[in-house]
Amino acid sequence: MKHNGKSAIYYAVTSGNGKTKGYVWRGYLTKGINPLGSQKSTTTSLEKQVISLFPGAIQDSQLQSIANKIPYLVGDEQSDYYKEQLGTQYTNLKSFLLAGNTTMINQLRNGNLAYKNYLKQSIPYSWQQRKPLDPFLSTATFNSFNGWRIGVYAYPKSSNAYGNGVVLLLPANN
Repeated sequence: MKHNGKSAIYYAVTSGNGKTKGYVWRGYLTKGINPLGSQKSTTTSLEKQVISLFPGAIQDSQLQSIANKIPYLVGDEQSDYYKEQLGTQYTNLKSFLLAGNTTMINQLRNGNLAYKNYLKQSIPYSWQQRKPLDPFLSTATFNSFNGWRIGVYAYPKSSNAYGNGVVLLLPANN
């Protein structure tokens, strides 16, 4: 963009609720802290705890890379991103949120429920929430995914979204 005859870099921005839009000059921006926590390309200890609940599941670098993008995607952007990255494999993708009910999350965040125990409760809870969209998940157990490929994103304890995340699973033959 040009301003007063000089070229400058501006970023298009939109408010969280989408009601306000505009441009911000790059010079007005400063370094800050990502409220979602730092991002990484490796698997965290929280994510390893999730994976350990799925006996025989194989950690997959492609699915892990996709899962690590979750904090940056909103709403329909997630499924669009999955389709873009997975192509024809997308039709076999099983994805669900790491998200317990309010009681579970409060117990976890208050230290009254260990993370692994939270997962053992919240993952089947998430499967039941997906029942109308994916009947397979409503009858699934952790053993149902033996041999499947897995990628996980779990928000870190330092995040306001701690206790949430996503699990991505694909059958091994995909």
